[in-house]
Amino acid sequence: MKFRFPSFLILALTAATASAQVGTQIPSGQTVTVDAHGECRQVTNAGSGTRMVFASTAAEWQSFRDHPNGLTMDACASGCTPHYDTWTPSGSSHSWLDVASSADGSIIAAVGQNMQIHVSGDGGVSWTATGPSKYWTGITMSDDGMKMVATAYGTSGQIYTSTDSGATWTARDSARNWQDIASSADGTKLVAVEDNKIYTSTNSGVTWTPRANTALGQLWQVASSADGGRLLALEIGLEIYDIDGFPTGTTPGAVRLSTDSGATWTTLSVPGDNWDSVAMSADGTKFIIGTDGGRIYTSGNSGATWTARESSRQWLDVASSADGSTLVAAAWGGKIYVSTDSGASWTPHESNRNWWAVASSADGTKLVAAVGHNGKVYTAGCAAGANGGGGGNKLIVNCLVDLDNSDDCAEGTSSCPGCVPITDPSPNNCAPLNGQFWETRTDYTGSGGYYNGRMVDIQWRCIAP
Repeated sequence: MKFRFPSFLILALTAATASAQVGTQIPSGQTVTVDAHGECRQVTNAGSGTRMVFASTAAEWQSFRDHPNGLTMDACASGCTPHYDTWTPSGSSHSWLDVASSADGSIIAAVGQNMQIHVSGDGGVSWTATGPSKYWTGITMSDDGMKMVATAYGTSGQIYTSTDSGATWTARDSARNWQDIASSADGTKLVAVEDNKIYTSTNSGVTWTPRANTALGQLWQVASSADGGRLLALEIGLEIYDIDGFPTGTTPGAVRLSTDSGATWTTLSVPGDNWDSVAMSADGTKFIIGTDGGRIYTSGNSGATWTARESSRQWLDVASSADGSTLVAAAWGGKIYVSTDSGASWTPHESNRNWWAVASSADGTKLVAAVGHNGKVYTAGCAAGANGGGGGNKLIVNCLVDLDNSDDCAEGTSSCPGCVPITDPSPNNCAPLNGQFWETRTDYTGSGGYYNGRMVDIQWRCIAP
């Protein structure tokens, strides 16, 4: 029999400091589902004694999967069969330019021309407009959807960051012609591009470091691996005009790769030209590039070799699942194309529209697409909240629980529908609701060892079945 256990908060406290680490208990002889950072595994403990699996960060979870130390792992059974033939429009019509999705597909953000940022916490069913009105060009988020970063273009544009799923935003860096942005799984490492320069951040966008400049073209799109170590940047060619104003050709574009979080860059040899869109798998080894008027190109070996896919179209955006097996591509004036075999074959879906942007959940079962020029945002695949562990949970609201002064979830909010009050942070009370997890904050009192101390304020996400 298989059991699903909640994640427990293991506290290591000293008189001076407090730290937190999220782990999952695997009792002897049992199998537990661990679903973290877009990767779901059935973990079995065939040995004696309870074991712990730590997955508070993407790197920590990856380290365990690489070295399970006697535990065995199997892929999680899919909680649904995705259907890409039915695309559901939602929200109001705008000139959308970019979309982003959390790993589980429950949180979606969309941006466009001269508008606010639009955020959905229920997989696209309902939307909330937030932040200032700007000419937004890019949006990205951490796997859990808590950290979001958006880029705005022009003299009034900056980079804006949010640490509360888009509820509030903070302007960062200077006004530039920001074009696109990408994030690591934990939202700590970021890469952004303006017209002719690449910038990186290692502190969730608080500060930025200028990196490589372009040669002759314009930087257009970027992609990042889950750990933020491997980055791709597309440089598109620009038209060249003679002294009389007649076009004489275009500058060459380039596909740039960094394997050290943006410190250095190399130029890849990619077939075709006029590249327009780029995405990569979580481990940074599988690439997909769409071209404007050309074909789609995929690489399964970090860009060493490339394979031409599908027909020539105006591929404005592409997205990839975490493992690179499910790919989605948007054709301007055409359809949404989906591949479930790493690009070997493609199936067209939906109607001919001016598709501009696409995004995917980590497992590829939930897709998002946006129409440019007075269109809507569309979703397809599994229902929001259906995940690799077979759950059907839905994000209701983010809560800040004031454990020492109140019995409800209402600090800083008007209500917290569906929440069960938490008054005891001990392991047996860590998950009163199916799917709840703890944010790793360090507001604790007390001292001592294992599980000791009193949590004062815990930020958590209210989940209802």
